[in-house]
Amino acid sequence: MRKIIGIAMPILLILVVVTGIAESQDFHAGRSPVAHIFIAVLFIVAMCVHAWLNRKALIKYFKGMDRC
Repeated sequence: MRKIIGIAMPILLILVVVTGIAESQDFHAGRSPVAHIFIAVLFIVAMCVHAWLNRKALIKYFKGMDRC
């Protein structure tokens, strides 16, 4: 699962940027940005799964920040 999320997150991030740029062009005016929204939601879900899978490391990291 970690490997799939590790591969999916950068791909989804690139797709979010590309679809955002493509759907902001003049030829797309008047149409809804369905692809951009759908891919962005998939990216957010992948990001949440990534954070859940790495929750112990994140907790350890944020607990150590109060020592600074």
